[in-house]
Amino acid sequence: MRVLESGFAKAFIKMADDGFQQGWHERNGGTLTYRLREQEIEQVRSRLKDGGKWKEIGADVLLLKGN
Repeated sequence: MRVLESGFAKAFIKMADDGFQQGWHERNGGTLTYRLREQEIEQVRSRLKDGGKWKEIGADVLLLKGN
């Protein structure tokens, strides 16, 4: 399945468009983030590129572990 045809991508696009229609813009300091669920990754796994290099982000994010 193509990523943009997946339900999670369509829902994210709708959310971004809804915000835009209401006057939201990056200049307002908002950022949209979506963490993919394992089942969503499986839907599009064939489209994902694997084997890239990991990059340190320079921050401690232990509170995100397992969420």
